[in-house]
Amino acid sequence: MMSAEFSVTFDDAVWYAANRDAPTCTLAQLGTFSERVGQREFQLVGREPRNTGDWCYDARVFLDEDRILLEISANPASIELDLSFQLEWVRRHTRIAVIDEDGAPWNW
Repeated sequence: MMSAEFSVTFDDAVWYAANRDAPTCTLAQLGTFSERVGQREFQLVGREPRNTGDWCYDARVFLDEDRILLEISANPASIELDLSFQLEWVRRHTRIAVIDEDGAPWNW
């Protein structure tokens, strides 16, 4: 199984530096939230039925020093909906860009 990675970058790096912990509350309240690993990693699991042998998470969110990294291993609708909600929450506070692993802008 291959994963896709997206970086969420901030037009206002000062806002993210000052509010790096702010997304933790909304991430932990997502319906797909499964586990927090350390201070900066959040694992999400889709609410759809799972197959035997599936990974223990469908997506991971990392709150890095200068960006948010999204690692998507599986893309059930509940994961896409919750990640869209999380990105919209961030957009209400500051301007962001979502970029795929090839550096191309992603319309998410």
